[in-house]
Amino acid sequence: MAKCMKIANLDAWSGLVVNLSFCMWQKRSNPKLSLILTNLKKVALKKILKQMLKRKIQKLRSAIYHLDLSSLTCNTISVTGQSVRSPVFSPDASKLIYIQNSCHGAHMQCAQLVYHWESKETQVAVDIVQRPTEERPFPGLYVGRFEQQCWLDNETILVSTNWRSSKTIIAINICTGEVTRLTNDPDFGSWMFCAIKQRLILACRSSPSHSAQLVVGVIPQEGDISCINWKPLHEFSVILSDVTWSVITLKPRTERGSDIDFETIIVKPKGNSGGQEKKPPLIVWAHGGPHCVISTGYLLLPGLFCQLGFVIACVNYRGSLGFGQASIDSLPGFIGINDVKDIQAAAEAVIEQGLADPDRVAVYGGSHGGSLAMHMTAQYPDFYKACITRNPVTNLAAMLGGTDIPSWTMTEAGMDFDFKKAPSAEMYAKMFNCSPMAHIDKVRAPTLLLLGSDDLRVPPQQGIRYHQMLKARGVKTRLLMYTDNSHPINKVDAEADRLMNMYTWITEHL
Repeated sequence: MAKCMKIANLDAWSGLVVNLSFCMWQKRSNPKLSLILTNLKKVALKKILKQMLKRKIQKLRSAIYHLDLSSLTCNTISVTGQSVRSPVFSPDASKLIYIQNSCHGAHMQCAQLVYHWESKETQVAVDIVQRPTEERPFPGLYVGRFEQQCWLDNETILVSTNWRSSKTIIAINICTGEVTRLTNDPDFGSWMFCAIKQRLILACRSSPSHSAQLVVGVIPQEGDISCINWKPLHEFSVILSDVTWSVITLKPRTERGSDIDFETIIVKPKGNSGGQEKKPPLIVWAHGGPHCVISTGYLLLPGLFCQLGFVIACVNYRGSLGFGQASIDSLPGFIGINDVKDIQAAAEAVIEQGLADPDRVAVYGGSHGGSLAMHMTAQYPDFYKACITRNPVTNLAAMLGGTDIPSWTMTEAGMDFDFKKAPSAEMYAKMFNCSPMAHIDKVRAPTLLLLGSDDLRVPPQQGIRYHQMLKARGVKTRLLMYTDNSHPINKVDAEADRLMNMYTWITEHL
């Protein structure tokens, strides 16, 4: 929710109310005279400010303003027509940094790091990376916000970002744009930066086999700043000693975007090297978003299923975060095609390595991942023997009028969204044709649907209608509605119940 601020005791601005998502004092000036505001919404300001709406999605238009209370002026600092967030001052207040994205395209994108202030010029410190290379592997910045204690000094910040299928901590020199990777430990695939003070870093690390652990490290005064000796602050609460994991890189089999690779995280029981006579069953795990990513951190449900004897393939298909902006841009307009083919290629790669039984393959996904799970069973009906979906998108055309993010449905179908324009019949047809509902006649796999009654993102009617149509076609299906749960279905009792029902459904049909 936006915060409301009333500026009192100011004759000229008596009764001013602004709607803002972030507010901070500029530290070097009189704190009574200068404010930095983001995402203002005008209620009364004598036409000085433009009306702004508070948005939660990173692609929607916003701005950063400098509000000078001594002169009663408010000036825009950021470039107009962009999506900006998370302004943070350097310790000496000489630099103001923030994150900037385009307002168009995918809801989650590679970002720019921008700085401003004493120079009075807006400069891009880290630009969008289209395609990382072997020589320049940094895939770009994928950051929701900066931590308030993120400065190593007045020129260098620390931040966590996606780096292909891993989450890593990087140091960025604001003046030169140089990026240094501080964490690249093969034993821990996920590193979250928490804070830094006097060169002492607090971070959180994990892996698919180890739960989150807080660690501290000291950045060297001289030499390579990535040479950090990390010390744990506590023992791991969970160690899956009988679970191993690895990451494989795959090339797509489609023409468009064929030079963009993707990755799959394989989580399997220890000792499963592909040589057993009876191979374990496989669960193909599709993430939602679609512009999201499964990182090599602690994965609760995949880890549990692995301990129950399954091999898990978590697929970061093209369009996932952490692989460059070109990968993200390759998917809109091709959902249900490129992502589906990538997932199938990953599943077949696991089978070809001899890690899983080709006759016992199930697929799971939530949100857009649920949509993909349904696509998989429709487009490869002989391959998948069971399907489980959580709050799946089944019909983009129908979802347009009921979701809290209507722009998503048209963007991912490859069209521009405009609140002022009513979609044409051709637009509705395009959205429907890339939906699982368009392929429902080919589905044979038993399908379990897990729905949250309070889901505003993907309305429950999406799953209910699909369930009804499967029943009408004689396909075995079951629907579980979790009251008082929204999109994630993550309340403790609900999460435990859906885990048990997922396991029962898969074992029953594999």
